[in-house]
Amino acid sequence: MTNLSRDRFERQNTKARRVGQATVGKTVQFVMDASLPPLAKMIEGFMVEASAKYR
Repeated sequence: MTNLSRDRFERQNTKARRVGQATVGKTVQFVMDASLPPLAKMIEGFMVEASAKYR
């Protein structure tokens, strides 16, 4: 493989990897949003209470 084509291959690879990571991140975010609103609200409320208490 010549240096130029190898460089192009590397670039495509990193781009694909980045897209893959972004997709996984979005999926995880979506699942968290879908399954944890009550828990997240609870944690958020607890954090707000705690920060108000220790301010």
